[in-house]
Parts: sequence; C-alpha cells; structure tokens
Amino acid sequence: MFKSRLSRCFLLFASAHAYIDRRNFNSTLFSNGTLTVVDTGIEYKGESWTAYEDLTRIDGQLYFVSASGLTRNLTRHLEQSYDPIPGTGSVQFFLGLNQSEVNLALPDLLADELLKDGEPVEAHVRDAVPQVIFTYQSFVGNVQANDTMFIDAYGSTNNVAPLHGMTIQSQSYWNYSYDGLVGGWQPIVRKLWRLSPDSDNWLEVIAFGDADSVEPFIVKTWFRSTLVIDGKIQQQQFSREYPASLPARPSPQSHDFYSALLRSSDYWDNYLEDMSALTLPDQSWADFTKHTFAVELLVRYGGKYPKYGFYDRNYAGSEYDGFQDIFTSSVMANLLWGRFDQAQAVIENYFDWFVSDTGDINMRGPEIPQFGLSLSLLAVYSRYTGDAALLSKYEAKILAWVSILETLHDESLTLSKMDPNYGLIAGWSESDSCLSSNYTFYIAPYWNNNINAARGLKDLSTLSFFNSYTAEWSTRASTMINQTISTLLSVVDYNMTPPYVPVLPITNGTVRECMQTQSECQQMWSHRVYSEMLQPGILPANLANMTINSMRANGITSLGIVANVGLISPDSRDILGFISYGYAQALLLLDRSDEFIFFMYAHRYHVHSRGQWIATEVAGTAGGVGDENPFCVPAAMTAPILMRLALVMEDPDEEILYLGRGVPTAWLETGKEVSTQQAPTRWGRVDFSIQMSEKLEAKIRFQGAPPLEVRVKMRLPRNQTLSFVTVNDNATLPYAEELVLDTRVFAEPIDIQGIFQ
Repeated sequence: MFKSRLSRCFLLFASAHAYIDRRNFNSTLFSNGTLTVVDTGIEYKGESWTAYEDLTRIDGQLYFVSASGLTRNLTRHLEQSYDPIPGTGSVQFFLGLNQSEVNLALPDLLADELLKDGEPVEAHVRDAVPQVIFTYQSFVGNVQANDTMFIDAYGSTNNVAPLHGMTIQSQSYWNYSYDGLVGGWQPIVRKLWRLSPDSDNWLEVIAFGDADSVEPFIVKTWFRSTLVIDGKIQQQQFSREYPASLPARPSPQSHDFYSALLRSSDYWDNYLEDMSALTLPDQSWADFTKHTFAVELLVRYGGKYPKYGFYDRNYAGSEYDGFQDIFTSSVMANLLWGRFDQAQAVIENYFDWFVSDTGDINMRGPEIPQFGLSLSLLAVYSRYTGDAALLSKYEAKILAWVSILETLHDESLTLSKMDPNYGLIAGWSESDSCLSSNYTFYIAPYWNNNINAARGLKDLSTLSFFNSYTAEWSTRASTMINQTISTLLSVVDYNMTPPYVPVLPITNGTVRECMQTQSECQQMWSHRVYSEMLQPGILPANLANMTINSMRANGITSLGIVANVGLISPDSRDILGFISYGYAQALLLLDRSDEFIFFMYAHRYHVHSRGQWIATEVAGTAGGVGDENPFCVPAAMTAPILMRLALVMEDPDEEILYLGRGVPTAWLETGKEVSTQQAPTRWGRVDFSIQMSEKLEAKIRFQGAPPLEVRVKMRLPRNQTLSFVTVNDNATLPYAEELVLDTRVFAEPIDIQGIFQ
C-alpha cells in the first residue's frame, strides 16, 4: 500500500531541491544593488536567515540566505488582472467582430478566426475577449483544515483588511491591478496595484494560510502589506487573521511573517513532491499546472474529503460533496501526474463515504456516464500502481456499479429492435436532471451513457483481478459499442453542412432549436453529452470528427471550448469550465492539435482568473466582475489533465504512446526544453524531452517495457523543414511531422535528432 497522507499531515520536510549553496546565489543582483535587505534575524530550521527582495520590478524575486550559506528563492510571477487599455492589447476584443453577432452565431466565429492560419497565437487568444474577474478573487488555507478563507479584490477577508493603515495616495491604484503567487505555484497569494501601467509606485499584499495551524475550521492567516516607490519600501505592515487588539493581540513582527512564509513554502513542497517533473519554456505554464493540485488539497477537508467549491461560496455546501465529477476529475489528474497517494486517498474516501453496497451514490441525480468513467479510472489506477488490494477492498461496490450498468443495458435490450432506442442505456446524463419537475423526462438514451459504460467494462475486463468476468464484460462492451455506432450513424442529418450529430436517437430539431422553442428540452445539458461521448475514444475517427465539426458549427463551442449550452444572449456566450476536457482529449487523439492548443490557451485565460489561477464552472465571453459562476474543482483539474495530454498521451486501446502531440510550435521556437520526467503510463514510467535550437532533439526513456509503437510529434515553424531525422545515430528516416517508431526495431533508450535544411 502507498504511504498514507495522514502520517505526514502535520510534518514539514524541506524539499532537497529547494535549497542551494550560496555560491550559486545570484551575485549579480547583489553587485548592482538590485536586492534590498528587508529583514534579518529570521529564525528557521535552527539558523538565522536574512531576507532580500528585488524591489526594482513588480515581479522581482524574494531571496533568503542563511548564516551557513543556504539560500531559498521564491519566484513571484504576476499577470495583469485588468483588461488592456484600448489599443494596447495584441488584438481587439472579439477580434474586431460584432460582439452580438459572435455571441448569437451558430458557428464559433472566434475559433474560426483564431485558427484560420493554423496554430493560434497565445497572446491573441488571451486578449480576444475580456477576462473574467471574480469578486472573491482567491482563497488561502492549509491541508489539515476543513475550510478555507477567501481573499477579495483588495486582499481582505471577512475578518481583516490588511491595507487599513496603509497610505493610499490615489484611487488610481485600483485601476491597474496585478495578481500572482509567491513561490511560483504555491497557494501564497500576492496582489499588487500600480499607480499607472508602468509606474514604479505600487501597493502590494501577500497572504497565505498558516501551515502549522491545527484548527479544524478557523483558517489562521498571515499578511504583509507594502508600499514601494522608486525601488524603496516607503511603508510596510504585518497582520494576522484578525486586527491587532492590544495588549492581548499585538501585530506580528516581520521576522515572524518570513519564518512562517518559509515554513509554508516547505510545507507545500512536501505535499507535491511526488508530482512528475515538468519543464517548459514559460515557467508560468508549469506553475499553472502544479498549482491545481495545491488548490485541490486546500479545498478538500484534510486533503481528502471532497468539495465542489470553497469557503462560503454556493458550491461548498454538503449537497455537492458526492458529485461524481469531483471524483473522476481528481482521480484522473492525480494519476496522470504520478500522485498515486492522493489518488488512492480520494478513491478510498469516496467508496467509504459516498458509495452504498448497492452502488448508489450519496448525491442527487447519479450520472450514468460517470459510473463508466469511474470504472475505467479504477482500471487505470490498477495498471499504474499494481495495487490489487484496493480493488479487493471495494470489489463488492465495484461490482455493484457494474450491475447498475448491466441492468440498465438489459432493459434496453427488451425493446423492439426496430425501436431507435434499442440497446442504448436510458438514464440521467446530468445530475441536475433530477431537479426538474418532470425528472423522468431526462431518463433518456444519451450517447454518452452507452459509450462510457462500454469503456468502463472494456477497461476493467483487461485486469487480471477480474479475469473471471473478462469474456462477459468485453462481449457486452462490444455489443454496446456496435449498437451505439450503428444507431448514431443512422440518425446523423447528412442534409446539413457539416452533417449534424444529434444528442439522442430521437430529437425534434437541433439543440439550439430545442432550447429556444421548448419549455422543457430533452437536449438540455447537451454539452455534457458531446464531451463525454468523445472522451473515451470509442467512436471511430470519422464519426468523432463528424461530431466535433457538428459541435463547432451548431453553437456547442465557445472560444474553442465546449459551450455551456443554454438560452443565447447577444451580450455573452458561455464557456464550460468543467467536463469539457473530454472534448480536448478527443481533439488530440484525432490529431487536431491546433484546436487542442487553442483549447488549452483559452481555458487558462478565460476560465481561470489571471495570476491567481482560480477556475470557474462556467465563464463567458463578456468577462466582467461577478460571483454568479463560482469556482469548482473539476474545472480546475482540467488544467493538469490538458498539460499531461499535450506531452504524454496513451491510446485508449492500441499499443501506442503519443509524445508531444499537443506541444505548441511557439514553445519549441524559443529554443528551450519541453520535458516531463517520470510520467506514468500503463507501460511504466517514461521520460520525454524535446528541444529545438540548431537542430531538433528528442529523448525518450522507459522504465518498463515500452509499447509497440511510439509517435513523436515534431511541429516546426512554417519557414523551416528537416532534411532528415536520425534515431539512435544509426537509422535515417524521412521527416514527418509525427515520427512513428516501432519499438521492436528501435531499442530503448531512444534519441532523435532532426537536421534542418
């Protein structure tokens, strides 16, 4: 069994990589006077430390040097969190198109425009529509607490306003806000306000949860407020979770704050030390990916018990705790990044508290497709970890889930074979269906029901633990797949251009027509149906491509992401923050890499808040300030899922591993390394790196027996071509954008070099 997180919940271990010898410290910053001593005598780990800060720039770093010469560097990436001043963005809002026409159109006009030249430009995607700004902004806490504390736009909580007492020279500060994190990815919030876009006069607040606190609900916090003018600190104050109240509650001293900051940084390093390494040209993308796992630990009670949202937001209520999407998105993301302890903890918690002996879940409206996805993820867990004990522990409940799917499928087989619904599982696709006054109306044979049930049974049937069920489950899965594809192909409307793919065998009009004309539309939540029918990789390529083309042409995508399909508005077009990763996965499996990259860019910049990287369930193209679409965990977990797929993706059925398929050409053009180490796959861990400078180089290392085939994507700038490619210095191959390697021919390790013409 894997190490229990309970055993280290309150232990702080310094990561070995976090400290470096003083000889490697950036002496240039010392010599040119860039660094300022901001505190001395900071007691930490039995030593006295000095804090240095680069105050010459808003993203200047924070350094700590111990008496023995150890150093600690806390990076401080910032992102502009106000919309560009007109004329200063990389593109106009809505790309110069009419906003109402963009939002009302059936086709995804912004996607069409941004993809017309192939791979989209990251800055253009970022600036295409206004950013989403949340009133509550962010939140802080620790793993062991059962709550979090929100941070508002001014760095305040319901208990304390850390800017009180600071000299606010002008209200202009609030016009030019920047947000980021201290320590790159760590949940240490930094908010900054500048007097003007290029001013050396700024206000700043740093806030974080106390790592040492064992309070079960009250979140202990630390704050630093600073006014910097022309590279010098003009005013600074420190505060805690409540305002000072003398004589019993004095304000903390500066050295107390910095000591707590160092402990917090080590604390988070320890919790995420098992994540597969990720190196990217723009470090903020790697930090963005890693930050998600810290956020999940903040939100889950004790790091384990599920929450859909946070703090006193609507989605933190217990009525959402058993939501299947929390479970599946978490298990998937943690497994893909090698966080097996956390995946195990999430699985055990869910089966212990949310799954009954009959397979029922402790949540309203069980979603049929999510049962299938859950079974598939249990198979992934077993393949990655070899942990059969967990399957044995919950075997009865796993079989109960299987029984639910088998029973519903058997019911569908009692229909006449002439019935379009024959052989298709009828059930709720979306949990909220059960809230309708006519809730049985939504117990229907949505495509994603059968497709995900088949994927779950198919994957489970490959495990030796369930070998007594292998023939039965694989046969049933094949029956489900064949019937789904046959029926689906028979109901596609080929008279439309492109052909229209409906969400059900029997429909009255398209999704948009149904939503606009019918008070109760059975095609409601079509975004879930489409995303989940694509995710398992069950549909043949021609039908999957047809589905995606139909979605883009019929109002089911928004800014390249799956739309939250509802009533249309000229003001905004909804963007679905969660669920939609299934659509992105299908794009990449079909080698629609430009669209995948567009999705990845758009999700970061228009589903997440800038700098703080807090994800919303549903965003919109209008941007603006509001709380109507709160943070939710499954939307956040999309980020690491996308990044892992971009670098390393397994074919769901074939002995094929795809490497670098979603890596943007723009990243390779920097000449810097793109790599991941210790990425888990069903063939064992793999290291992959690719870099393009004077030549293109890629390295692949397997810890176990490799798959039969490895496909390496080598996306080049338009003005460059490779004359040839060599593999392991002894084989010369013609260049292709995706190099296909038979591992029976090319022995591991694999080194690839491409020579430019």
